[in-house]
Amino acid sequence: MKNLEMITSMTLYHFSKSRSSRVLWALFEVGAMDFDVVDINLMAGEHLHSQFLKINPNHAVPVLEVNWADGTFQHIYESTAIVLWVADTFTDSGIAPPLTDYRQRADYLQMVHYAGTSFDSMLWQMRIHLSFLGQDSDAKTIERYRAKIMREVEPTLLSRLQDSPYITGYDFTAADIIMGHCIGWARAYDLCESIHFEQYLNRLSSREAYAKAFE
Repeated sequence: MKNLEMITSMTLYHFSKSRSSRVLWALFEVGAMDFDVVDINLMAGEHLHSQFLKINPNHAVPVLEVNWADGTFQHIYESTAIVLWVADTFTDSGIAPPLTDYRQRADYLQMVHYAGTSFDSMLWQMRIHLSFLGQDSDAKTIERYRAKIMREVEPTLLSRLQDSPYITGYDFTAADIIMGHCIGWARAYDLCESIHFEQYLNRLSSREAYAKAFE
């Protein structure tokens, strides 16, 4: 593919217990071969070191460094953006609907961003209050987001997973990478406990690329 011929190498700046695992999963799904992984230990504060801040001034992983054939390089931030870019760049993998399939792309992009923006932000709020704020934690905030997920998110997702094996239908897509990660995260908070969610995660975890990313 012409777009892959323009890429000479890639490097993923990664911490396994973070959203960067989504990107590693996506890279394995598309069969990307020429990429390196540099571990950034968030718990040790390596993301705050001056050398890493030159790569991402927002001091966060993941970052995907793409080296182009013309000698330039590019840093791509945000896990959802990187997963989408990987899926659209490695088109032969088939984990993204064709750019010309406007109807399917609409539903696919809707689910990607529903997971990566709406659902993810609710889970992040819960994590902040449950794991980081200590005595400043707000129980009402935790319960508000828990109730919102149970009342709004779970029924939306169940309506899909009761009818099809993957979040946008019968084919696995990059939307399942983002959504699967969020559902697994939610289950750690005793949410998304339906058998349909369990079966969905079992389908995802049985994929070779998933096993390689999370081993």
